[in-house]
Amino acid sequence: MNGEIIAAVDHKMARAVEVMERDLQNIRTGRASTGLVERIGVRVFCVPGAEAAMKITRPADLATAERLLRASSSDACGAESGSNA
Repeated sequence: MNGEIIAAVDHKMARAVEVMERDLQNIRTGRASTGLVERIGVRVFCVPGAEAAMKITRPADLATAERLLRASSSDACGAESGSNA
């Protein structure tokens, strides 16, 4: 009888590990899938921040970062030349 109980517990544990591994495959460093976040009930908060404080993960993000950098450089150059005038 103890063998049957142990076998049943082992089976349930193996199944639980499989489910957890499948769920964790959707998590990347620093980011979780929205489905997993919803399932585990994480509360999400938005905080104010600067547009330039961005994470670059896609080519479009890189293009946006380059545009922001160019705009920032132009603003800095304009401020410097304005103070000399």
